[in-house]
Amino acid sequence: MNIKKQDKATHRNTLLILLIAAALVVWATLIGLGSYLFAEKTDLRKPLIVVGVMGAFLLIWMTSWMMRRVGLNRK
Repeated sequence: MNIKKQDKATHRNTLLILLIAAALVVWATLIGLGSYLFAEKTDLRKPLIVVGVMGAFLLIWMTSWMMRRVGLNRK
């Protein structure tokens, strides 16, 4: 019985983290698009920097999250 509750909680937490990551991707895309469309000079580097930094942040965040999950499963 406890295992099923833990599986549900783990699934819910995973879904929540993926939802947060998706929201951050959408947010970074909107900011990048805004920096491209509403700037005086349209420079493609600005949105690429915004999306690249968010991608790097999410990569570090997801890597640390996965390492934590692996560490918890070993115990």
